Amino acid sequence: VFIAYYFFENKIIIQIIGIIAVIGHIFPIFYNFKGGKGVATALGAVLGFDLILGIICLLTWLITAFLFRYSALSAIVTFNFLPIYTWLSYQDLTLTCIYFVISFVVIYKHKTNIKNLFKGTEAKIGKSN
Repeated sequence: VFIAYYFFENKIIIQIIGIIAVIGHIFPIFYNFKGGKGVATALGAVLGFDLILGIICLLTWLITAFLFRYSALSAIVTFNFLPIYTWLSYQDLTLTCIYFVISFVVIYKHKTNIKNLFKGTEAKIGKSN
């Protein structure tokens, strides 16, 4: 995304490249469409597109992780706020919708973690179950 930012002027194309990178990391063909690192890839895509927006997302993740010690919860909170942060930064419905799609995919992939959080069985950062 960072490299695409310098090759393309159209912000939408850059964001589509970001979506493709996130989906490619979450559903890699070489691993039977079972992957991970979607949160890291999505945060990297945001950082590559807008450094300030990316830092705000990283801070959201870090603060939530520090307060609650759940990586999954930190990701869920961060990606729930990403479309809001995008709207407040750009007031652009298209960019906000693109980040909403990225957020939806990341949060959807955490559905098991959400269940575990409600059951109290989700592993905390630094501790194993």
